[in-house]
Amino acid sequence: MTKQFGMPPPGDMRRCLTTLACDGALARRFEERAALEAGGALRCVGNLALLGAYVRLGSLQLAADWAARLLRCWGRVVPAAAAAGRLVVYDRGAGTLHGETTVAARGARVMAVAVHDIERSHALAHEAIAAADVLLLGPGSFVTSTLAAVTTGQIAQHIVTSRARKVLIHNLAPEPGQLTELEVQDYVRLLRDHLGIHHYNGAPDADNMPLTVLCHRDAPAAETTLLRQPAPPHGTTMVYAPLALETARSRHHPQRLALALARLLSLDPCVQAPTRYPAGGGARGAAEPDDAAAAALRRADFERHLRCGEALVKGASTALAPRDAASPQAVPSKAASRRNTTR
Repeated sequence: MTKQFGMPPPGDMRRCLTTLACDGALARRFEERAALEAGGALRCVGNLALLGAYVRLGSLQLAADWAARLLRCWGRVVPAAAAAGRLVVYDRGAGTLHGETTVAARGARVMAVAVHDIERSHALAHEAIAAADVLLLGPGSFVTSTLAAVTTGQIAQHIVTSRARKVLIHNLAPEPGQLTELEVQDYVRLLRDHLGIHHYNGAPDADNMPLTVLCHRDAPAAETTLLRQPAPPHGTTMVYAPLALETARSRHHPQRLALALARLLSLDPCVQAPTRYPAGGGARGAAEPDDAAAAALRRADFERHLRCGEALVKGASTALAPRDAASPQAVPSKAASRRNTTR
């Protein structure tokens, strides 16, 4: 998608969208994988739909906003950059590696990460970081997701200078073949090093930035106590809680992670997904219920963009019809005329 259409890799954005989705059925459809032809490689359905929206609407942010309305997301997803960059890492054994796929396959002992060809990160991402109360880093691919986002444009500078509380959610297990020799303190050191390398213009020292690291500890399922422990370097606090699924120890239990974050941040825990989403496709405001007619229109719009993405990947020259009245973007929101002043 990046080589042919200039679209930044949509995988992380898709996962954020489906995580925030109130339409669970469509979110599951987004995460399905299918072959475009018999015996062909499996491709993520949501990525293909996002490609169709990206080509049709002309920007990654507009594609993300389209998908947020489609999935009835509770929140907005903002990419780190509007254009595609080039991931470059230096690996202790393999040397310099280029591209996400190569890094994932060969980056066993990554020491340095950078995203090239991006002069400026997304202004909306800067605004979101500046306005945030909490910045959650991870879980996910530490190199190709967390460090790649941190080292895009000016993102590191804005993270370091933000007054928000910073929380690194540590992965439960290393990715196959990647960083297998590292302990949690090594991940913290890598994160701080990259924040320090990529911030500038008089930003404070990233080594002194307060950082909470949330890690798993084995405990009974009913145990909710957080164990806190200061750790080097200065400003780091390790927090331990039972976070893993009992049936898959390498995956987070969504409810346990939600409860741990709620306790850590002194919030009222909410472990069930909302059934009503904010008006405006992610803007905070009065909640709107869904109905069968609106759901059918959204699913039809999804299928149109999916077919477009499939045709593009297959190399077909497909002309996109103008957006019709059935598109969710053309369906007026019940609260569209309401000015939203809530932050």
